[in-house]
Amino acid sequence: MSIKRDIRALAKKFCDAESYRIRHLDRFLGEDGRVAPGKISEHNRAYIDASHDARSDLGSLIAELERLAGPELTIGSAVLVPADATTASGGFVLFDGEVTAEVVGEEDEDGDVPVEAGGLRQYVDACQLKFAE
Repeated sequence: MSIKRDIRALAKKFCDAESYRIRHLDRFLGEDGRVAPGKISEHNRAYIDASHDARSDLGSLIAELERLAGPELTIGSAVLVPADATTASGGFVLFDGEVTAEVVGEEDEDGDVPVEAGGLRQYVDACQLKFAE
């Protein structure tokens, strides 16, 4: 997983959507850049629709960024480490299957969090952890 690649893909997705909205609204403009006579009502409806779409996209973007960043973990948090967990760089995590672990340190610059379960300490990609219930 490359967070930079994922962020770039998100930026492209939402920039493309905004470009589409702008092109759609530009259809109602005259040569002088103002809404063409007789197109005001259509433009206003399209503008409202575009505003709703943009607001929805913002909510989606925030959710995607939160997913990429992973949960905000603190020392002492109980987390679920999935059976196929890796480090942020793709290295192996040596727990046996899915385990509940405790966060024992701060996230490092690579995006890994030290967790401990059954006396074994491992570094795990923070994006793969979920809070234990």
